[in-house]
Amino acid sequence: MMRHIINGIEKDLRKPMPAIRDEVHAIELFKIGYNTLELKPSKRKRRNAQIKLTTELRLIREGGQEQRSPDDICGRPLRRRKRRTRHSNSTCATGNSSVRDEE
Repeated sequence: MMRHIINGIEKDLRKPMPAIRDEVHAIELFKIGYNTLELKPSKRKRRNAQIKLTTELRLIREGGQEQRSPDDICGRPLRRRKRRTRHSNSTCATGNSSVRDEE
């Protein structure tokens, strides 16, 4: 996340990341970098200060998923569920599941 913000700061200022002088300067740089991020628009308008870091990461991930194909949403191959065996839960009336009627 910070790499994206730093890249946005460097792109906006057109020079490498400057040294941070104080807290006010750090907040100003963060706002510059944050405003350059390509986040999905939310349904509810929020101030930048109200968004938590985990929400920012999720929005960035969702924005990146739009660029992928619809079949490759999570980026991992689909793993099928294991099939249950036919006799896994069945027991005979005698209580011994290994005894079968032979006719």
